[in-house]
Amino acid sequence: MLVLLLVLLRAPILAALPQAAGFYGGLGLLPAGAGAGLEIRDVAARRVTDGSAAVLIVSGTVASIAAVPVALPVLRATLYNEVGQAVQAADAAGERPSLAAGETTRFEARIIDPAGAARRIGVTFIPPPDPARP
Repeated sequence: MLVLLLVLLRAPILAALPQAAGFYGGLGLLPAGAGAGLEIRDVAARRVTDGSAAVLIVSGTVASIAAVPVALPVLRATLYNEVGQAVQAADAAGERPSLAAGETTRFEARIIDPAGAARRIGVTFIPPPDPARP
């Protein structure tokens, strides 16, 4: 029964807990799409000052959990307020365009003047732009 629920609810579970991608990928149940076959790990944030601007640097690792090379999509670091609404975001590219099985790469997103209402950070993959849409 629990396994059936985990399969049926995988989309909302992955949306809420991107780190669950490793579990679903290991079972071959990762949905196709941006980041399929990849796992975001070791996310950390630190504040720095760049001139007079406060900057929140969100960094981490992307690991391939696929058996074949996987294209590395752009990552988005999003700041959420206390009720879970996105208040600010910044995109980041990995250090290389694709990862072979078992490879990892680092990423770093810079959020300028992070919103004071931010209470949580999330990092996700974003789909590439659709060439059919202007």
